[in-house]
Amino acid sequence: MEPVGTFQLVWWALIAALVVGGSIYAYIEYHAYLLRTEVTTLPTGLRFSAQGFSVESRNSSKDIVVQTRDGHYTHKAAADAEPTVQTGGMTVTLSAVGTQFEVARLMIKPDAGLATQETGFSNLTFSASDTLRCQAERRTPGEQSVLRIEHVPNAIAADFQLFVARLQLWIAKMERTILIDLDARRKAEEETARAEAKAAAAAKKGMSSTTTNGPLTDAEREARAAEQIASWRKVAGFKGSSTEVSIGPAGEVVWFIDLDPGGRVILHAANRTFHGSLKGAHVTVLAGELEIGVRDDFWTEYDPQLVTFRVLSGVAPEARLAWKERLDILIRSLR
Repeated sequence: MEPVGTFQLVWWALIAALVVGGSIYAYIEYHAYLLRTEVTTLPTGLRFSAQGFSVESRNSSKDIVVQTRDGHYTHKAAADAEPTVQTGGMTVTLSAVGTQFEVARLMIKPDAGLATQETGFSNLTFSASDTLRCQAERRTPGEQSVLRIEHVPNAIAADFQLFVARLQLWIAKMERTILIDLDARRKAEEETARAEAKAAAAAKKGMSSTTTNGPLTDAEREARAAEQIASWRKVAGFKGSSTEVSIGPAGEVVWFIDLDPGGRVILHAANRTFHGSLKGAHVTVLAGELEIGVRDDFWTEYDPQLVTFRVLSGVAPEARLAWKERLDILIRSLR
């Protein structure tokens, strides 16, 4: 009977080893599951998913949607408004423009004289402000939002930081576009103010409202425009073989197109100038002009927005159609 007893002991030992091994494996798998993250590319944007929260970008609405099972959200609708506070599970929508992210590791100092130690967790903070958007829309800023997600494992926080780097490129591009538009608007307003001041001074002296010496001659207007065009060509590094330009009364370039047979173009309209390739460009016939959309320095496949220029207003319709055909042929050749 002794061999049978030994066999039973070995059998029970094997069962115990399997149970312990299975428990350890299950624990490891569960721990890995808790720390698992995923970045998904959606038709509408990107989504970061982790245990307890998710963050999704919405390209069309230019928003960021955060879902969390445990968050702390503070919102002020205006600068003088009382903040509202929400805690627990929630879904928060933040405008991408004006949103900043912070990932801060939680530290602890056990006792006086001892070194600060990491806890293994981090806090995630989303801070949103409408200042830039209100400047673009000529509204009074003041709306602010802060969302905190606390005690996120460092492994998840590290993956989230990589996701944030991609979001920040998207946000930076939109913010740069707004800043460029604001700068163009500021320059246009300054130019208008100078023209009005000049006209007022001329009217006060009983002179022409255009200049104190009278209107510019055609030769003077063309010389001023040619100087500006020469500077654009110098920066672009090429001179096109097909050119059209509209010159204002003070010699300013209203719109300009300079086309190189290799597929490069210089465009100017609405106080903006572009030089570069026509690859990926789009040409639309409008009432009395052409709209040309081109890829500027901020264009990416992730955000394929084209910057548009309207040119050839005042040009004969058959000439505009000839320009469109010429542009379409070059664009197709660059694909």
